[in-house]
Amino acid sequence: MAKDESEANGRQWSVPVSAEFDAKVRARMREGGFNSIAEYVRGLARTDLETARNRKLEELLLEGLEGEDVEMTAADWAEIRTTVRAQLATRKGDGAKGS
Repeated sequence: MAKDESEANGRQWSVPVSAEFDAKVRARMREGGFNSIAEYVRGLARTDLETARNRKLEELLLEGLEGEDVEMTAADWAEIRTTVRAQLATRKGDGAKGS
């Protein structure tokens, strides 16, 4: 397995836990198909970060819905398409690096 960014720069965490908690976490780790506690915790952190991003997006969307209506022009749509295409191209590039 390739080292991820946290392993590459040497950052480590040490968290004391009870034997019972350790057993439960290790069981969940195996059930989830993770190879190590570190991999499992990174997965949990990624999921939490994604949840936070989605929550923020939802807040912004709701804020937009509560705002005043604006007529969209052809130029507005063209700008949106350009922005989305650029973002997709960036994501495809990041995906190719194995992020």
